Amino acid sequence: MPALPGGDPTILGWIITLAYAATAWRCLRLRARERAGDRRVARFYTVLTVLLALLCLNTQLDLQTPLTAAVRDAAKAQGWYAARRPVQVAAVVAGLAVVVVLGALAARALRGHLGRLWPAIAGVAVLGAYAALRTTSLHEVDAFMVGGPFPAKWWAELLGLGLIALAPAGPAQVSRGGAPRSDPSGSPRSPGRSRTRDPRPPRP
Repeated sequence: MPALPGGDPTILGWIITLAYAATAWRCLRLRARERAGDRRVARFYTVLTVLLALLCLNTQLDLQTPLTAAVRDAAKAQGWYAARRPVQVAAVVAGLAVVVVLGALAARALRGHLGRLWPAIAGVAVLGAYAALRTTSLHEVDAFMVGGPFPAKWWAELLGLGLIALAPAGPAQVSRGGAPRSDPSGSPRSPGRSRTRDPRPPRP
């Protein structure tokens, strides 16, 4: 397949792109479902939908590469490129710290729903950690990303997207009149048939 300028034209690159698009679509569907319940969960899926859509585009646009090149050129121009390692380590630590803080804030905001939303929060954390590591050029990180029999660039993003997609849907939506669509036994309930009939025969 053709790639956008700076993108990843490989089969794996397009698989990851499609995985981002599919997961964003699922989050959009879950957002519509959750609007009938807790608004916090609906907002969470709104943020996820936008984030995954942007990352889907960036998979082929590869915007972090020109950004990294610009920082590298600035470091060479200012004369600290040879001593860049402390800056790179600080950038990695700061990025991972941001991921941890945002994950903790999300967990606090969604308390009461963590039993079913923790895979999605964990998936976002995996994607955030991968992004924080990828934007730096530490040799150890690069070796982890592309080295070994199973490079992280093959599975890290797919792992995060898989966790997000595994998050189960919430309770069923309610009807427009506010009555539930089904009773606890699963059979449909009609508002007009909610009254209990008197089993006694009519008096003569």
